[in-house]
Amino acid sequence: MNTSLRFRLPRAFVICAITILITAPLALYSAGEQPAATASADASLSGKTVVLAGRLPALTAAEATSLIEKAGGTVATRVTRTTDYLVAGARPGAKLEEARTLGVRVIDGAELRQMLGIPMDPPTEKRRK
Repeated sequence: MNTSLRFRLPRAFVICAITILITAPLALYSAGEQPAATASADASLSGKTVVLAGRLPALTAAEATSLIEKAGGTVATRVTRTTDYLVAGARPGAKLEEARTLGVRVIDGAELRQMLGIPMDPPTEKRRK
């Protein structure tokens, strides 16, 4: 008697289990419940106005805009007195000077990712040869 066959699960059972593991979190999310990271991101940017300046290292402008809007924030193109945050990437230009003049809080891409609840990429270590 082949003992390895005795402990094998039927293929249909494995497929059903995988399907449940994948779809259960999606069902909760579509029912109105949000994961903790998204809920905290919503609270931190809800009603806030954000201006993007320069190139962000980990996100494109379109991705950042989409994430900010999903978190309840508004993305503007100009810095004004009503601007809550300026996200400064590489070469932010005149927007950075305007934000400093108006007293707008300047954050970087890493702080934006933290506010949105996006996990940071682990640092890569350079190995010496």
